[in-house]
Amino acid sequence: MGDEAKKTRVLVVEDEKIISMQISRVLSHAGYEIVGTASDGNEAIIKANELQPDVILMDLVMPRMHGLDAIKSINGTLPESNIIVVTGLQSKSIFTEALKAGAKDGIFKPFKEHELLEVIAKYSTET
Repeated sequence: MGDEAKKTRVLVVEDEKIISMQISRVLSHAGYEIVGTASDGNEAIIKANELQPDVILMDLVMPRMHGLDAIKSINGTLPESNIIVVTGLQSKSIFTEALKAGAKDGIFKPFKEHELLEVIAKYSTET
């Protein structure tokens, strides 16, 4: 049993249900474990602390709490988190802000499946 590969555990934070489902489907098919989903920054903070995922895919523009605020909060309690921004905001400055807040990487929407898999593979815990 000790030889079992550890799947990378992923929390998907995205307020658009169809995009959340698309991300979850792509990652599950590639062998990642989706441990939870959240649709706003408040829910992301609660689930990140509860589930302690290996990777958090974080949208930025969401109701109730912006992704940047959620990143700062999660990074404060779980500084080892691998937070990857997934945003439709086509702005390099927003990525700079996200990196300063504690994100490790990012990808713009709309993305191709292989782009999502390439960015998440950098933070995979697969053994």
